[in-house]
Amino acid sequence: MRRNKFSALHYLPTVAVLTVISTTAFGHHNPAVTFIPDETVEIDGIVRSVAWRNPHVTYSVDVTDEAGETVTWSVESGAVMELRLRGLDRGLIAPGDRIRVVGLPSRRGRPEMFGTNLLLEDGREVLFDVFSTPQLSDEILTGEINASAVERARQEADGIFRVWSTVLGDTDSFPWLGRGSVLPLTESAKQAVDNWDAAADPRVTSCEKAMPLIMGAPTFMQFSQEGDDILLRIEAYDTRRMIHMTESAPPENVLYSLLGYSLGRWDDDRLIVETTRVGATIFGSGVPLSRQLHILESFEVSDSGDRLDITVTITDSEAFTGPVTLSRYLAWEPGVEIAPYNCEAYGE
Repeated sequence: MRRNKFSALHYLPTVAVLTVISTTAFGHHNPAVTFIPDETVEIDGIVRSVAWRNPHVTYSVDVTDEAGETVTWSVESGAVMELRLRGLDRGLIAPGDRIRVVGLPSRRGRPEMFGTNLLLEDGREVLFDVFSTPQLSDEILTGEINASAVERARQEADGIFRVWSTVLGDTDSFPWLGRGSVLPLTESAKQAVDNWDAAADPRVTSCEKAMPLIMGAPTFMQFSQEGDDILLRIEAYDTRRMIHMTESAPPENVLYSLLGYSLGRWDDDRLIVETTRVGATIFGSGVPLSRQLHILESFEVSDSGDRLDITVTITDSEAFTGPVTLSRYLAWEPGVEIAPYNCEAYGE
């Protein structure tokens, strides 16, 4: 493995972190743009500051290098939602705490990393990212949910109308596009992907995400009744999709937008949603989607009421040679609530 100029680095065998960076244009900025996916680095130091924000919580850590000099490292982690599910709240790591972090080193030769695993002073390990697996301790930090909130959620749940959660670490729940995924691209789309520069595309780091990409986010989703219509709230990027249940076609004056215009209907207990009028956007590793985009979604709650199966079929004759069907599931986590995302664009 290569070593960069920071002598305090310790490179380790890569452990199940590759999948973290396999969905290039996904909801946050792509870690593979800035960090090296097939190498790991470990630091041990004192927390200088904590930036508790989305899409990535960031820690500044003072590390003493082999020359005895103090080097301040920037450690990125997952989104606030991911850390909440892992049991890490805003005040658990504070300035002055000693921590040990394993993660992906910087491509830029800087003291910065994308953290995957963190060891607290009390010996508990925090799984920092969606696909992190234990490496540093036998005691893993887990989340706690208020008992009264759980009881309230159980009383209020009604079919699809509840809060659903990504199951961290389960590729059937996230992501849609794993390493090696092959999409049936047209020749023009292949050329666009070959020429795509993720680092230079502002849509990758933007705090607004488009359909259908946002539906693959590792996040919480909540369905609620809004009169005759259904509001789908997605915690990631404070996304709000209105599903119009009484219309058969979008009004003629509806403009193209990032989320498009969604029409819904019930097929027995399944919610079927068709979305059009999505403005020009990207999918996967820079696949350009056109205004011909048509998205068909199916949402079906299990008989036990604790699982939501989602199927999304994407049709765009300019991007794909045939329909692309993707699926995932979300789990019901009673007591979990949608929280403000308050995104700060990467690099701000």
